[in-house]
Amino acid sequence: MVDLFKTMMLERYKVAFQEEIKQGLVHKENLDKFVDFCFSEASVAYRKMPISGLSEEDKDDEINKVKNMLETIKIIVRKEIENSGVILLDKDLWLI
Repeated sequence: MVDLFKTMMLERYKVAFQEEIKQGLVHKENLDKFVDFCFSEASVAYRKMPISGLSEEDKDDEINKVKNMLETIKIIVRKEIENSGVILLDKDLWLI
């Protein structure tokens, strides 16, 4: 239930990220929160999957392993986005 609520709260960052990526300029905060959004959506979907031999506790353990790697995932995504030519903006840099 918490992940579902979190996903709804992060929805605005998904929209902001999608708009910014089209322009080739993405604010780091929007990118990071978009990764959080994707993780939350994936967690909800994973919990709903009926996987034989895998308990809810096992699912929680797997989700927590990925959650502990989120900062590393964000760094990788930032590098890949920059390598594709998108400019990452810090939170204090806004283009007018």
